Order: sequence, then structure tokens, then C-alpha cells
Amino acid sequence: MFYGIVGIDKFQLVQKKNGSIIVKIESNIGVEPFELENVRMNIKKIMKSNDVCLNIVDKIPISVSGKHRFTISEI
Repeated sequence: MFYGIVGIDKFQLVQKKNGSIIVKIESNIGVEPFELENVRMNIKKIMKSNDVCLNIVDKIPISVSGKHRFTISEI
């Protein structure tokens, strides 16, 4: 659901508690608001989560192993 959207360089889904998802989006040129809303609604539908927060960040850090983690669960 992220691939092909102009402006999204990297993304990461973080679950801190049941039913709550934070989506970090790394973007250098910005993303159209309607694209972000489409992403948010698709995640809500697929993940069956009512609480989906999108955060545009400057940089998504790589893990200690040197790899990019697409998903992180903290529960």
C-alpha cells in the first residue's frame, strides 16, 4: 500500500498497544494529503485498528543489525 506513492521514501509501522498503530513515513519531497488519508484508511481496514497515526519524519533509523525494520511490535 506504500509502493508507488510519490514522496514516500521509507515507512515503518509501530504497534505500541493493541488497536493502536503509528506509521512513520520518511519523505524528502512531501506527500499529498489525500495519499496519506488513503494509506491511513487502508491500514485501518487491513489491520482492523481504529487508532492509526501517521507521522512524517526526517529519518527512520536502521536497527542495530544495520537493517531497516518495516514493522515493530512493542507489546
